[in-house]
Amino acid sequence: MQQELDIIPAALDTQAFREAWAEWLQDRRERRIPMTPRARRMALKKMESWGPDTAVAAIEHSIIGGYKGIFQAPVSNQSNQGNSVSQPQIKVWEAEKRIKAMQARIEELLYPGGCAHPVELSPDRQKEVDSMRSAITKLNKIIRSNPFENSP
Repeated sequence: MQQELDIIPAALDTQAFREAWAEWLQDRRERRIPMTPRARRMALKKMESWGPDTAVAAIEHSIIGGYKGIFQAPVSNQSNQGNSVSQPQIKVWEAEKRIKAMQARIEELLYPGGCAHPVELSPDRQKEVDSMRSAITKLNKIIRSNPFENSP
């Protein structure tokens, strides 16, 4: 896989970052805009100065926002209970659309060709499924935090 070729800088080498990076690369593949080796190296170099926590937050913000690049969430001018980073902005309908796409992919991996019973997954595929389930959980939290927003 592509991410296995990436050399994660020591400043970013945490389990949380590795999982977020794998989610980012998977998201790009699913949207059919994979990153070139050069783009991956440049993104890792850019995030190295941010540190792992900020880099993970930026990756999550970028996946949720459907961005082609990795961007930090904008800084809020208002105090957010001591947290200066605002929540990622995404429409409920966008979150729902992404959830449906990830659920379809999970279904495809677990029940290939419409099998009646789930198949045993390779470690890489299981990691992909776990990553998507984690992203679905995060998106569901966003949906629950925006109860008054209407879907199209």
